[in-house]
Amino acid sequence: MENIRENNLPLQNGRNSLPTLENPYRGLTDIDDTPDPSQSEREQLERLADFMAKEGMTERFGITLLHDHFPVSDDEILIEFYDAENRTLTTRPCPKTDLAKYTQAPRETQWRWDNASGLLCLIHCINNGQGHGGTHIPLLK
Repeated sequence: MENIRENNLPLQNGRNSLPTLENPYRGLTDIDDTPDPSQSEREQLERLADFMAKEGMTERFGITLLHDHFPVSDDEILIEFYDAENRTLTTRPCPKTDLAKYTQAPRETQWRWDNASGLLCLIHCINNGQGHGGTHIPLLK
């Protein structure tokens, strides 16, 4: 039996199995109101880096400052689009219903932890069915 996500998109290579029904953007602080990391937080990040290095994770995962620029509604997700020729990467909200037009499920690329819901995906990347890497759906067609 084919594995199906909560949003009815098939799993691709067993990935994208995190919850998709929660709005992971809710509660994020506007970037202008988000302070830089304190010295104590930087020390905690160093401890996380040590753990990640010990576990061999530093070549695949990193840390990001959670923040908001604009509201993302419950029926939207953030998708990465890129234009290799112009060397630009753009993340923009897209209706979840638009995902049905792609041949492959979106690949989750950034997550956050939420005490109530656990691990939630923040940003997805879509490719055109030719594999990931240099074959994303271009932003401008």
